[in-house]
Amino acid sequence: MPANDVQPDFYDLLGVGPAASSEEIRRRYRFLVMAFHPDRFSRNPEHHALAEQRIKQVNAAYSVLSDPQARARYDVVRLAGILGPRVAAPSSQYAQLQRELEQARGRAHQAEQDVHLLRTWQEAIIAEKASLQRDLDDRERAFRSERQALEAEAKILTLQLEQLARERMTLDQLLKDQLAQANSKAAQLTQELASRERFVENLAATKADWERSNQSRLELMAQQLRRLQEELSARNAALAQQRHAHMTLEERLARVERDARQAAQSLANALQLKQQEAETLQVGVRTAEDAKRREQRTIRLWQIAALIGIVNTLILFILLFVR
Repeated sequence: MPANDVQPDFYDLLGVGPAASSEEIRRRYRFLVMAFHPDRFSRNPEHHALAEQRIKQVNAAYSVLSDPQARARYDVVRLAGILGPRVAAPSSQYAQLQRELEQARGRAHQAEQDVHLLRTWQEAIIAEKASLQRDLDDRERAFRSERQALEAEAKILTLQLEQLARERMTLDQLLKDQLAQANSKAAQLTQELASRERFVENLAATKADWERSNQSRLELMAQQLRRLQEELSARNAALAQQRHAHMTLEERLARVERDARQAAQSLANALQLKQQEAETLQVGVRTAEDAKRREQRTIRLWQIAALIGIVNTLILFILLFVR
């Protein structure tokens, strides 16, 4: 760096001391890039141009101070520029004082621009915070309405599931009773059929003697046997139909249980999405507070208070939902 250059001090540009650590320089650089980003001042061409100039100076300073070797060379040149005029002639001291005065004026002008830009940025942050608060209120209202709808749907599904369970128990008991009755009747019919078969066999044994006199009686017995067989077939068909109805009810109950599980999963996914949105808003607010930590302490306290209120509100909603 030549002695006759009027160039701002890189440490002064970043707002750190010569003994600042690399991490402190990196944090300060991120803060300045966020504070003087030209997109924040796109509505005012003059402020936009000043922000671009400021960003270029900050980038140049960070490119030197972030590199240990370049920073060491810059420190040597800087110390040489600071200590050199102390052993120079009086005229050189006067010229150096003039340059330092010009540099001080330039820094003062730059500081005024920075303050103006920071005020503009502060207004933008306040407007953005109000927009975020409105967005958060809208999301909270939508979340409450959606939660109420999901709770009502869950209650309805629970009642339906309980009703289906009661119906299933009733049908199971009814089917068990009917099956027991059918088994009893089937055993009785089997006994009757065996008895009648034995009776038919006896009749067949005496058919030769009783063929003419008992022809009508044999036909009547055959008709009764056919009716008994048809009745047995009809009862077997009714039992099969009841079993099919029982299986249909079980499939319907399985579908209802699956729908209930899907509804519960949808509710859990919706809650997780709302929690992620709340965490994203919280991270944005914290980032804004970190960016204004060194310049606006009073504003930071208000932002921290607002952030605590938002977090408490979110925690309250989450706790109420969990209960």
